[in-house]
Amino acid sequence: MSHTDRVREALEARILGAPTSQSGIASLDAALALQFRLHYHLFGNGLKPEVARVLLKECTRLDTSMNESITMVAAAASDPGATSIVEKTLYNAMAAVQFYNGDSQGAQKSLAKAQAAERPAGKSYRSFLRLLELENLYYSGLVLDDSAKAAQLYAQRVLKCITKIPSASQGLLHSYLRLIARAIGTSGAGIASLKQMCERVGASTPLVCYLYLLTGNVDASDDAQLLEIAGKALAGAKFPMASESNSTLLEQTHVLLQVYFQSMQGSTHLIDTDKWHTLIITSIKSTFQSKYVARAAMAFFGVTGNTPEAILNFNNYLKYSNKERELAKTDSVDKFIDPVAIIDSITFILQRSAPRDNIDKLYDFDATAALLKTNLDEFYGAYHLQYIDARESLQYLSNGTRLVLPRSTCQALIQSWETLYSIRARQLEYMLSNELSSYLCNAMALTAPEDKAEDQVLNLQFQYAYCLAQQRQIEPCIDFLENAVLEAAPMFYKAWHLLALCRSIQEDKEVSYKIICSVLNALEQEFTTSNYSGVKHEDKWQYINMKITEIHLINEIFGTPEALESMPELFTVYNNLFDESKSENKKTENMPFNKTKEYLLQSIWLLAAQLYMNGEEHIDDARGAIREARKVAKEFTNVNISVADGQLLFRQGEFKAALKLFEEALYYDDLNADAIIGFAQLVFPDETTNSASEQQLVDYCRLSDGTENPVTPKFDAVEYDKFFGNRVDKSAVFARLKLLIDCALIKSVDAYFSPEIWWYLSLIHEKYGNREMKDTLLNCIKNKETCPLRPFRFCDY
Repeated sequence: MSHTDRVREALEARILGAPTSQSGIASLDAALALQFRLHYHLFGNGLKPEVARVLLKECTRLDTSMNESITMVAAAASDPGATSIVEKTLYNAMAAVQFYNGDSQGAQKSLAKAQAAERPAGKSYRSFLRLLELENLYYSGLVLDDSAKAAQLYAQRVLKCITKIPSASQGLLHSYLRLIARAIGTSGAGIASLKQMCERVGASTPLVCYLYLLTGNVDASDDAQLLEIAGKALAGAKFPMASESNSTLLEQTHVLLQVYFQSMQGSTHLIDTDKWHTLIITSIKSTFQSKYVARAAMAFFGVTGNTPEAILNFNNYLKYSNKERELAKTDSVDKFIDPVAIIDSITFILQRSAPRDNIDKLYDFDATAALLKTNLDEFYGAYHLQYIDARESLQYLSNGTRLVLPRSTCQALIQSWETLYSIRARQLEYMLSNELSSYLCNAMALTAPEDKAEDQVLNLQFQYAYCLAQQRQIEPCIDFLENAVLEAAPMFYKAWHLLALCRSIQEDKEVSYKIICSVLNALEQEFTTSNYSGVKHEDKWQYINMKITEIHLINEIFGTPEALESMPELFTVYNNLFDESKSENKKTENMPFNKTKEYLLQSIWLLAAQLYMNGEEHIDDARGAIREARKVAKEFTNVNISVADGQLLFRQGEFKAALKLFEEALYYDDLNADAIIGFAQLVFPDETTNSASEQQLVDYCRLSDGTENPVTPKFDAVEYDKFFGNRVDKSAVFARLKLLIDCALIKSVDAYFSPEIWWYLSLIHEKYGNREMKDTLLNCIKNKETCPLRPFRFCDY
């Protein structure tokens, strides 16, 4: 790599906010390392006095060595541009440290020294110089100790430091622009409209409009102004000749529009979609293969729900970016010009598409998810960012990894990791390889300590704990919940529910029961205070599922009669929470069926049926509960009802009717573990052995002790032969069961961790004399020992 390339790479890494690579110039490396340490504290936990004192000494030492070191003096003579950058970087850093140390006069002198340093002429220094001048402007405003004067200074000088919206990968530039925009927007009476921002700064360029977006004050009245500004940029553009480039102003306008459209997600009723559609299409016709126009078009069509058009423009954006990469490729450098924008765009399209949106030879959802992971790996490698791999991800608390990057970069990366996790969360291969926990750890490493109680951070932490629980990493999950999540957010109810389910694995269920009772009491107080009005649907869903968990615990600890006594209270609470007379309880459209109030009511009736089935005297009641569950909703098919009905018929000895219901459930969901288990019960009727110790082992592996449940009816030999027909039919049934189990163990998280599934697989191996029987039995026992009272999914809304 040439000297120029090394310098450019080092400066590029710092503009992004990453640690610098070796530039080959000792003084430059020292200055950039000092700047990184300063930003690490400023954008991290804040600059503490003791840290500021240490950094000030480092600044002074570097300043002295710049003048005295023979090596550094020689380097200055060979590359004066680098020396100018070092001086400006050093004095800016010194000014920041002095300001936070309370020495405003010293900070002003250091800022003046940075301004006096010669401007470097080389192209490789241009972007970094913009950063230094913007940084200098920001601290020049802070040392005035007057917010109105600072805002005035920013408005007057910001366009002298920078004239274009930076690329998404220039995170530090975005950070300082955000700080400056917020200062302008909040001083005096504040900035209430885009028009006011343009008047305050004295221009209506895309950069000034971007500053306004950064204030967070955008509303419907600004849409017309933006349309007018974009329309003028389009009017002044024309399709370029072969020797010409696309209109810079129009492309900058579309950089702005991409940010604007994405910020309006969920509020597209506030924008004039027809006029914007016309402007987007006309812009495409007025440019030649512009990645900026393609990305803005992708954002527009994405937020307005036109997924096919969004995908087409995403493909164009990717194609143009790849061409740009090819043209910029050298022997030592091969990467995207703007990698953060690439990652953000892939994330955006994945969030707004699904496998059903695949377009032959043009777009494949799973391949695009793989492309996101490839780009994340490349990004982390190129900028030497600390990556938490699958092995380290099981102990996040102990490894303490934290990445401090500019906020815009952090948000783009966090969303990317979250998106990758949500896509692959139900794919067993990624769970077993610890890939899922790795995605979440890398996302959590990007969060700031001050955001630990924010919804996004809490959700990331919960999903990480939930992922550990799903993997049956129970102790690390409990440790993380108690020491990281609940300590910071003691009212985070679903985390308590997950903790209770983890504790339910233990033989003593008392701890789990106490947790559930305490959380239910806290929720009840909230509900009664508001008279059950204004309660979020998620909290209602969580509360009902906690009550169901509580009844399961009562059944386990005190017995079925006591559990049945708690059922009327559950129905009463459900009716209070979902009172039809209240507007918030009307049916929510586009809600997943398993999150609806109807599905919840069905779950309550199925719980009643399950409890009734524990005793022969309540069989009619069980049948009635299942009938009530069926009557609740016709809009969707709840296969759990068919499974419960099949189990009831099986217990009554109505084997053919039971088989029909299990087959019905498998028709709708061939990976449903309970339906497969029901089918397997018919294929392998219970048998007994002669040895007491052997029977105990069998009972253990079959997950019952032979005393709690009523006697299950068994086939006699003649009846069994009649039921399954001839030898060929029997072989086909065994083959079908083996196929169902094998597919489920490959694709289904629930099936893979089901001890019963492994038990029936061991019986198949035993029947055919396969050597895998021992391993399947071990998996059965292992999963039984880490099996919660209810599946963990019932705490994850």
